[in-house]
Amino acid sequence: MAELLNLLGIGFSIWMFVDALRRKAEFYWYILIILLMPIGGFMFFFFIKLPELQAASADGNAMPAIPFPMRKGPSIRSLQAQVQETPSQANKLSLAWALFEDNRVQESSEIFSACHQDDDDDAECIYGLARCLSANGQHQEAVTFYEKVISLDRVFRDYDPWLDLSFGYLQSDETNKALEVLGKLVVEAPRVKHKTILGRCLADAGLNDQARTVLTEAIADYEESSFFLQRDNESWVNQAKELLAGLSPTLN
Repeated sequence: MAELLNLLGIGFSIWMFVDALRRKAEFYWYILIILLMPIGGFMFFFFIKLPELQAASADGNAMPAIPFPMRKGPSIRSLQAQVQETPSQANKLSLAWALFEDNRVQESSEIFSACHQDDDDDAECIYGLARCLSANGQHQEAVTFYEKVISLDRVFRDYDPWLDLSFGYLQSDETNKALEVLGKLVVEAPRVKHKTILGRCLADAGLNDQARTVLTEAIADYEESSFFLQRDNESWVNQAKELLAGLSPTLN
């Protein structure tokens, strides 16, 4: 029994470590998860992972909001002090994201722009600028920046720019382009989350047969996945099932 519990603790810690990598969490989380195994993993789950799952569950029927980097760390004031003391690109970007999350979009955009001038191929800077444009409702302008991020790093932030790009097209009334992006995404990264989002967009476009096919695949993928992946994708598969149940039957 002790060996089984130990293996479960290690597996859970690995799951949390991978999740921390996926969301580019603050560095101290990696240390906590590794050194305080499995307690560090449980801390990450309850402080970072669980609130996200609860939010997703509470808003299960809504179109996914544009994702943003989760930051649990220093205050804006301390980050400003860090930039003054050591004006590195990394410190400036940390401050820019903190300001963005605090809805101080204009200040955030100015920092991202300055960083972009120093390195116009920095995907983090370009992504930050795109997010600021989206937050200001400038979706057509944001699309160009999201495309640039994907061209620089196709897996940047675990494919979030692909979702942002499709959202930008939807907000610009370019549904076909949004569907094209999502179609490419489910080929490149055929995840339950991505297929569910594609299925929703297809259903919203009145393409019920295609939506039914994609959502059925999403549910099948979930059922064939591991326990840990199922925990990650529970809210998404619930959305897929609700969407599938709500589709009009095929007319023969």
